Amino acid sequence: MKKLLKKVFLASIAMALTGCMKINITLDVASDGTMTEAVTMLYQEKMLETAGDVDTALEEMQKSFKESYPDAKIETVRLEGEDPYAGVKASGIKNTEYYSHKEGNKLTVEIPVNELQADMSQDAGYDQSDFDMSALKEYGFEAVLVVNMPGKPETNAGVVEGKTVTIDLTSIPKDLDTIVITCSTFNVALWIGLSVAACGIIAGLILFFKKKKK
Repeated sequence: MKKLLKKVFLASIAMALTGCMKINITLDVASDGTMTEAVTMLYQEKMLETAGDVDTALEEMQKSFKESYPDAKIETVRLEGEDPYAGVKASGIKNTEYYSHKEGNKLTVEIPVNELQADMSQDAGYDQSDFDMSALKEYGFEAVLVVNMPGKPETNAGVVEGKTVTIDLTSIPKDLDTIVITCSTFNVALWIGLSVAACGIIAGLILFFKKKKK
């Protein structure tokens, strides 16, 4: 994902003054710590029209996504409305860039924000110490990271709703090095179900042997 986001970041710098851009990154985390990712990048259609034909622009975006994610499912996306957006989505990406580990029933996911922003800002010719990604927000740039955890999460960034953490990447504090998200993978419902089933089996065996004694 890092290489593609560098391209996205550079594109946003170049076109920020001419239109809006939306990026959505969805990270699905399994109970064993493996992660699957989907990336959606959208531009205002009127911005794409300034570069020529919208469909041609989308074809070029698809090619770029395919180069970055050869094994992913690539599809075009359109958001209708008064100010329509169009872009490309890549899904089914196996994420190996973020760190996850388990200790007992506790699962921890770590996302190195500063490292990613440093790579992007250096490629754009910015000094990371003076760079603030939130400055792009006033030009309509949106970047959201959605992390779906296998259990109720706790995090040092973003908003938690159910098992989902939603993070506005343009509003992350500059001094935050790593987003840390934790949750328990202990399935209470499954444990109760197994306990009930075990009790039922034991009760059945007791009745069976009682009848046999008679």
